[in-house]
Amino acid sequence: MKDYKWLVCSSLQKSIRRGRFDLAKPYVEFLWEHDRSYLTYRLGTIITEDVGIANIKLLEEYLETNLEKAKINERGGLDFIVSIVEKACNSVKDRSSCDLAYLSSYFNLTFKNDEELDSIFLDEKQDYVSRVNAGWIILGNAKFKNELLDFRLNYPINTKDKKIDDIDRFIELVSKMKLTTELNKVIKYAYLTQIENISLGLPIVQSLYNNESKIPSSYIKVGSVIENNYIKETSYFNSKLGMEIISAGIDGHTKEGKTAYYAYLKQNNDFIRYMRSENIDYQDYMKILTHCMFRIEGHEVNKRVFFPSAVNIMRDCEQLVLNLKSGNDNLDFQQIRKILIKDIDNINELRQIQLSLIKEDNITSKLKLK
Repeated sequence: MKDYKWLVCSSLQKSIRRGRFDLAKPYVEFLWEHDRSYLTYRLGTIITEDVGIANIKLLEEYLETNLEKAKINERGGLDFIVSIVEKACNSVKDRSSCDLAYLSSYFNLTFKNDEELDSIFLDEKQDYVSRVNAGWIILGNAKFKNELLDFRLNYPINTKDKKIDDIDRFIELVSKMKLTTELNKVIKYAYLTQIENISLGLPIVQSLYNNESKIPSSYIKVGSVIENNYIKETSYFNSKLGMEIISAGIDGHTKEGKTAYYAYLKQNNDFIRYMRSENIDYQDYMKILTHCMFRIEGHEVNKRVFFPSAVNIMRDCEQLVLNLKSGNDNLDFQQIRKILIKDIDNINELRQIQLSLIKEDNITSKLKLK
């Protein structure tokens, strides 16, 4: 007996990334029926993570409703949610803000005082990780935890005598970047309504995009839309759930995907042989596999906005995070990519096996009706 909302929501996110509204709509209807609070929360995170600065208008339109649940019903309830999902599917996307916030969590930052932090955050010549981490320290760690950073500033105190984040100071500093009023609102909405730290990446990524759009390019013009015509997508109809489940949705964040990955790790395949050749501890295989599978297929979008820093952030998340997760600087993401792409049919078969084990009488009994 288990809750299938995780699997369906994972599939919803992958279908939005692919621009597959035909797949996304049944997922929305399923989640609306069984756990609409979870759906409305996760949708805010999904569009912030996957659409990002490519469509600030869409983020503002939806995240504002996350502040008060009643606003969603006022705007049409399920019909409103479906319209947002359709817009997200059709929208150009940019995952850089999410990737940068995630990447920054692996690094430290040394500083002397508050003024230096402000300077690092606003300095367009600073590296993007340092700028995000400066903003993180300025904001505080009451909500977004980070054991690597030194949160020694004088943060506000609430009525229970506990430190809270200085969101007002953070937004005030963001305002000095002279971005847009809409983006400033989105950053605050995202902070207030999400447990993920994507809001930390949004202002830095927008700043990078703005600056790079001023530089002439002989390669690809900044702001160009890059179409992805290389996604090989598989989906499986599950009669018990009554819908197609996209293969990439059965990933390491779902029970079904994790079980399939464990089955893959029990095989004598090239991935296992490569891990052994690099003396990787077996207990690290799963996190390496999950990371690489996400970077190979999970994060792929149907169309993205181009700017150089977006490419650099994506590459850093692929290779640097792999090395940091494994504690091995010799692991090569591109080599693992080749291995897993060659094995994707095998992995999908293992996923399909797990999907076939879903029992009809489990579907509604564990899902809380809202």
